[in-house]
Amino acid sequence: MTVIALTIDSFKRVRAARLHPSPMGLVPVRGRNAAGKSSLIEAMLAALGGKAAAVELPITEGAHGAEVVLDMGEIVVRRRWKRDSAGKATTSLTVEAADGSKVTSPQAVLDNLVGRFADPVAFLNLKPADQVRTVLGVMGLDGALSRLEAQAADAFDRRRDLGREADRAGKAADVLAAEVSSLPASPGGSSLSELTQALQDAQAANERRRRLQARKEAIARSGTAAVDRIDALRAELAEAVAAQAIEREEWVRVWADLKSAAEVDEAPIVAALNAHEAAAKHAARRELLASQVAHSRQAQEAHAEAGAELDGLRDKIAAVLAAAPFPLPEMAYDAEEKQLLLNGIPFGVASQAERIKAAAAVAMAGNPQIRVLFAREGSLLDDESRMQLATLAAEKGWQLFLEVVDSNPAGAGIWIQDGEASE
Repeated sequence: MTVIALTIDSFKRVRAARLHPSPMGLVPVRGRNAAGKSSLIEAMLAALGGKAAAVELPITEGAHGAEVVLDMGEIVVRRRWKRDSAGKATTSLTVEAADGSKVTSPQAVLDNLVGRFADPVAFLNLKPADQVRTVLGVMGLDGALSRLEAQAADAFDRRRDLGREADRAGKAADVLAAEVSSLPASPGGSSLSELTQALQDAQAANERRRRLQARKEAIARSGTAAVDRIDALRAELAEAVAAQAIEREEWVRVWADLKSAAEVDEAPIVAALNAHEAAAKHAARRELLASQVAHSRQAQEAHAEAGAELDGLRDKIAAVLAAAPFPLPEMAYDAEEKQLLLNGIPFGVASQAERIKAAAAVAMAGNPQIRVLFAREGSLLDDESRMQLATLAAEKGWQLFLEVVDSNPAGAGIWIQDGEASE
């Protein structure tokens, strides 16, 4: 279906229009700047598009209401606007079948009949990201692909973080391994408890010997004192001799005990204890190394799993894109760079002719029943590009309303001057 008759009353700059445009191919909408060309195209878009193409206050200044009627053969679309008490516009929509009966849920019916994008010239002027969003939208992939790409981005970040942790854990394990490799081997021989007991026994024996040695020296001093007293105090000689005899006997006994009390060397025992203490510290480092090696292995496994997950998501994205019905066979989507490709190169680098063909294919995608294109900035195209776009529309059975700035009333299409449109 295309527009075979168009009526507009008081819509923005268009005060009146009663038109029967060519039902297929190019329909130039011509006029000087600010004559109402854009308003005429916006009126048709507003009639068909519902909320997506809603205009806040389309009523021409001084008028009480506005109306747009599109006769499309099988259906007649009529949308009206009125001012409410607050001065804002309210709208109503009716869709009539060819027999005059009104259809229920008229906007839902229109939404099922029209395409998702209708302006190829506007597509050429979109930013690359918006072009991608538009193409994915007309293919119905915008939601599913966005979810997959978001999951892939999360998986990429997770794999990156796990990779950093695996690298850090591996380096820490290497440092510990180098440190542990230089540690001495654990000492053999007696156990730690046996050595501790031996040291205690040796210290007790040496303490007893030191007491005996001190006692011996004290006795020797007492004997010397006794001799001095003998020489000094002859009167007390008998007592001193007896005392000397007693001290001598005790000295002999102590000396005998001293000779049997051999000194124990503590140094080997202390050295063995130190070796065992060091071995205990070395064992802790070896345990830490084993733990770090295990952590490094786990981090590497987690990184590998995250990589596998990311590869799986990328495969899903590739599968979705491989099965996607792109508007043109030569059109593709680079999921890594998030850009459109045309014949294997970025869309913006392709030739003007290739891009116009692609833009028209995007606007015609989905094979909708209402086949009307609107190009509101046709003057941005050169004559060759406009001709190419018109030829594509005619070949595919579409109707193309192309806005063109012109100062000559003579010519094909629709002429607008002072808010009035004529053929």
